[in-house]
Amino acid sequence: MTTDNKPANTFDVSTERMRSLTSASDLAIADRMVAIREQFIPLKRDEILARLMRNAMASLTASSVNKPNKKRIIAICGESGAGKSTSVAFHVARQELLKPYRDEDGVLVNPVLVFDAPAPCTPRLLAIEGLLAMGIQVQDTIRENEVWLRFRKMLRKHKIKFVVIDEVQNAIEFANSSQIGIIADALKQIVQQRDWPVHMMLAGVPPLGALIKRKHLLNRTSTLHFDPIDKGDETTQLEPIVTRIIELHAGLAKDEDLNDDFLLRLAHACTNDLGTAIGMARDAVELVLYAGRTTVSLNDFADIYELTGCKKGENIFLSDRWRSITPETAPMREGDQDWVEEHQKPVKKIAKRGEVSE
Repeated sequence: MTTDNKPANTFDVSTERMRSLTSASDLAIADRMVAIREQFIPLKRDEILARLMRNAMASLTASSVNKPNKKRIIAICGESGAGKSTSVAFHVARQELLKPYRDEDGVLVNPVLVFDAPAPCTPRLLAIEGLLAMGIQVQDTIRENEVWLRFRKMLRKHKIKFVVIDEVQNAIEFANSSQIGIIADALKQIVQQRDWPVHMMLAGVPPLGALIKRKHLLNRTSTLHFDPIDKGDETTQLEPIVTRIIELHAGLAKDEDLNDDFLLRLAHACTNDLGTAIGMARDAVELVLYAGRTTVSLNDFADIYELTGCKKGENIFLSDRWRSITPETAPMREGDQDWVEEHQKPVKKIAKRGEVSE
């Protein structure tokens, strides 16, 4: 809970100083890009997420007592750049029931708790991160069972009804089976509190599914996968999105070279990650705005891709052999490759007692 709230359109002192030293034209473009980047682009998967959120809100209003076997967790799974965090933020923000309000004592209450699983992470550190997100400091010596008990109590004290944990893979990526079990049990306890029903949304990349598959979570979870752009369907999926960003959101024109071949190159450059493609289109728009032009062309996307650190002749938007270029290795040079080869050597298996060493 908090007793004050800074208006969203104000800036801190440091930012105000920076704005005062920036030209009016650059400020106008910066503010325009903020508005463009805040535009949400709904996709088919958002229809499903909207339905899941509607069901969650209905469940919260139906009873103040938790019922057994309720699906109170929404899991959003997808690779980095799929647009998970953006979609989660949009759908949570549009719920009237989850907006901040003043309680009977005039205290401002935010019924949503949002935080990222820290990296590195343990079950104990995950609970501590949640408490810190509520503004609660904890002693370094607090034990695992104590910190989870306190976390559950604080959810009720702060009148939190919806918990969002992003980057959940951090909590389980290097965890052993026992630690994953502890986290699964802790999350189950949060959503099944009988006297304080709480809904939860988990978002992350693989191995998030390894957590959800635990039976006591699987029965309580609705899972939505943010899959990459379909191979063979790149132009159909990307064309309306790129057009929307350039023409509708930015008010600019598309050059004729932003054709089907360009869309295939864009998908490849972004490893078929939709969120990454959206970000690249917005970056190209920003480049054009600062250049004082009104048309976005293939060269603008090439200039943006060059900032990945790709070698000369390996720009996916310009090369004839673009299909054979691996975008993930664009920043790497010979020294980087040497380091990777050295550190990815297979570890020799140590034979157990009674086994023959390989």
